[in-house]
Amino acid sequence: MAKFEIHIHDEDFKKALRKMEFRGMKNKELKKVLRRAAKPWADNANSKVYNYIERKTGNMGKAIGIGTFESKSRGYVGVKARPKAAPRGPERNGGWRAHFFASPARQISAAKRIPWSTIYSQKTGEVIANVVKGVRILFKKEGLL
Repeated sequence: MAKFEIHIHDEDFKKALRKMEFRGMKNKELKKVLRRAAKPWADNANSKVYNYIERKTGNMGKAIGIGTFESKSRGYVGVKARPKAAPRGPERNGGWRAHFFASPARQISAAKRIPWSTIYSQKTGEVIANVVKGVRILFKKEGLL
């Protein structure tokens, strides 16, 4: 899949994150804000998948979800739109199949490759605005700004 990263190098932001960590606050609230902010990426990808592939390839209409990650050694928290894991039980989704179109695997012909970078770039501005707004609200609520 296309890799889009938003790096924030603002010193005030980093100070607020350090204060949050120093106070013993978990990054759970920050991850919630990031998940909400990145939702337009997943929604846009899910709504456009069938423009490129046939509907018989599984439940690809809900294949892309939101996942968070954290690296304490590198000092970052993040979120990404990615293929969903196959759930247990009778429900099925196309996330297991979406990764073939995401890589794309060499077996996928050029005509069936999904232009992930184009799909995500359409919503990148909205995602950035959501991150800024959500993080500002979170920090004000916690008294960090």
